[in-house]
Amino acid sequence: MPESLEQLDLLLMHEVRARKIRRDGIHFQGLRYLSLTLAAYVGENATIRFDPRDMGEIRVFYKD
Repeated sequence: MPESLEQLDLLLMHEVRARKIRRDGIHFQGLRYLSLTLAAYVGENATIRFDPRDMGEIRVFYKD
């Protein structure tokens, strides 16, 4: 069992894709996801996890 609701939420986000972080955010399925935190990682590759039923949010992982 996951130790927290956040860990459970992450487990339920079963779709995983690789994306490059651009100056204007992460582009995925015709949408653009922005965060000030991403600015430090422009040009880097990251892994995104998401729930295909709710594209309002993605989780971004850099080097695990």
